[in-house]
Amino acid sequence: PKLTIEDGVVVQFLPGTSLHIGSSSYGDLEVNGTVTGVTFTSAATAPQPGDWQQLRIYSNSSAATVLDGLTLEYGGSSEGMLVTDGSSPVIRNSTIQHSATSGIYSTNGAQPTITSTSIVDNGAFGVECTGSVCISQAAGSFTGNTVSGNGNHPFSLYAPEVASLDASSSYVG
Repeated sequence: PKLTIEDGVVVQFLPGTSLHIGSSSYGDLEVNGTVTGVTFTSAATAPQPGDWQQLRIYSNSSAATVLDGLTLEYGGSSEGMLVTDGSSPVIRNSTIQHSATSGIYSTNGAQPTITSTSIVDNGAFGVECTGSVCISQAAGSFTGNTVSGNGNHPFSLYAPEVASLDASSSYVG
């Protein structure tokens, strides 16, 4: 099954909540925020980083998991706000901001494709990797992105993955 979220939708998360895709059975998420955008945010009146947990995409999701025009904000109370856990989603034209931890946390061989996305003002790293691979090694898999203003550094990567980063993206502090 596939959960499709259409343009203009705002999803508000209560403290301690998260959305898990492809955890114990097959499932995909399609975000179609191509005009006005889709927002996943805190339900708090005065939102703060870490108000909710995360959007976590597991290995039981497929290449049909596409986040296009999604703003993720004020989550990340553990690990990261967007966790790719053994999965390879496509993330494009999106904004990942104001996480208490890392903006994107990739683990267990996840290989997301990330293009034209802003990963800014997160508490730890913009993109944090654990395990052997965390960004797709395919040409053009990390292009046109802005990674800046994150607490520790733009990235926590393994040396071989540095080759995945290209000059069409900007990386600052």
